[in-house]
Amino acid sequence: MARTNHRTRTAIGATILALSIATTVRAETFSMFAGGLQARATAQQSYSWQLDFRHPVYRGLGLGATWLNEGHLDDHHRDGMAGQVWLGTTFDRWSLAIGGGPYFSFDTTRSAATGRPVDSHGWGALWSAVVSWQIGHRWVHELRVNRVTSAREPGTLGLLYGLGYRFHGGEREQEDAEPHRRELSALAGASVRNSFSSETVSAKSVELRGTPGGRFEWTVAWLAEGTSGPLHREGFTAEGWLVRRWHEGDTTLGLGAGPYVIVDRSEERRQGTRRLAGYATLSVSQRFAANWRGRFSFSRVVGLHPFDRDVLLAGASYEF
Repeated sequence: MARTNHRTRTAIGATILALSIATTVRAETFSMFAGGLQARATAQQSYSWQLDFRHPVYRGLGLGATWLNEGHLDDHHRDGMAGQVWLGTTFDRWSLAIGGGPYFSFDTTRSAATGRPVDSHGWGALWSAVVSWQIGHRWVHELRVNRVTSAREPGTLGLLYGLGYRFHGGEREQEDAEPHRRELSALAGASVRNSFSSETVSAKSVELRGTPGGRFEWTVAWLAEGTSGPLHREGFTAEGWLVRRWHEGDTTLGLGAGPYVIVDRSEERRQGTRRLAGYATLSVSQRFAANWRGRFSFSRVVGLHPFDRDVLLAGASYEF
């Protein structure tokens, strides 16, 4: 468990570092992709989807952070996060780029010793090529090829189509002129166990967010992941955030990561069992009234034995 937690912290730290470098430059692109992939060893096919954040550093050089879901192959339900270095060129409304970097994956598979389902965490590499063509002032179409290599099978090859939104630098919408100091959110949704059956239960959270200004925020939250079988899970999270604001701060996109202190309770145990896990979140918000925002968050609970979890929450936030 200690070794897994160390790898988890390293992966989250690498992604946060990539994004912190990203926030010093302009003209970032956020893209959502969907498509298919094939296992290179068996030719089995499945779906794939991806969230990607890229930005130029100097001319054709760029950095990026991505979340890749590799679908459901036989005995492998794998996804993960990667940081990539990009080299590219632009001509007229078209651009071509190739990138690569480390990929930390979370794979629901079977134990070689017992055959029982387990979460396997490991390192690999994500190699990508993207062709983009601009369709408006902000929006771009993108066609992307991904190749995943790993010491642990399977290696995959994916083809995805995406739609990207480009943030141009030097414009007023880049910054929030007067961010509020605090934000209180009430959120509800679902917690999905990363097992072969993907058991889903209701989840809810109350979150306090500090927005001191600039691109950095912090949150502390109570999270209840609901009851799955005889087990009830809840706890507290603390995350540091890198946030991108535009439309004069009305719209935000942020990436957060930090520890999650969990208490597992069951009918057999009076006292809960405390566990420590990692918690990483992608969150978007939109202001719809003077002090009110709508917020959606997608989170991954990392390093929890025996299964990681995805947590999807939506709700309202009050700024004060």
